[in-house]
Amino acid sequence: MATGIRSFTVSQGADDLEWTGERYLPEVGGDIRAEHLHRYLFALQYCADKAVLDIACGEGYGSALLAQTARTVVGVDIAEDVVKHASSCYGDAQISFAVGDCQNIPLPDHSVDVVVCFETIEHVADQSRAIAEMKRVLRPDGAIILSTPDANSDDGAWHEGNPYHVHEMSNQEFAETLRANFRHAWIAGQSAVHGSVILERPSSAEIFTAQDEHAFARRE
Repeated sequence: MATGIRSFTVSQGADDLEWTGERYLPEVGGDIRAEHLHRYLFALQYCADKAVLDIACGEGYGSALLAQTARTVVGVDIAEDVVKHASSCYGDAQISFAVGDCQNIPLPDHSVDVVVCFETIEHVADQSRAIAEMKRVLRPDGAIILSTPDANSDDGAWHEGNPYHVHEMSNQEFAETLRANFRHAWIAGQSAVHGSVILERPSSAEIFTAQDEHAFARRE
């Protein structure tokens, strides 16, 4: 079975934001594009007709992607220039953007069905507070889709000494943190690969494919 998106077009105004190597911009290609877009494509299946918060939304491309299935999407980021850019490029009646911090989310209690938070909590010192804030805005039957680098992964040298990261958790620490805060937690890993894949069928593998420079798909 293949679950695709209709299209994803790189915004034409992204040159007003600086590529620092940390906050992803969608015109940047390679493994980093595959990893970032795949995370949002994975989240799509849980966002259909839902009210979604994309916390630390950055440039806004992910919020726009989630809006392909979500009822509403609110993108929140700490940087005012980024929020201004996202609002200009993607804002409409379905998608809105606001300045805010993952430790102080500018939304009411129990106001969203899904919280999407990718590559964010490693940037804050008080990770417990950030997770508590996500729980606060989440409805009781809602879901959080969260990613963060594994401090002990084989590619540790890639993010070792990253000046933007305050604390990176090991996979065990991450799992323990999630299970201490939520009744149900499912843990998975992600890595970019190149080449040919042979899988036993049925398979539970998540596969990201690029159809062209602007259209991408998730396959399982």
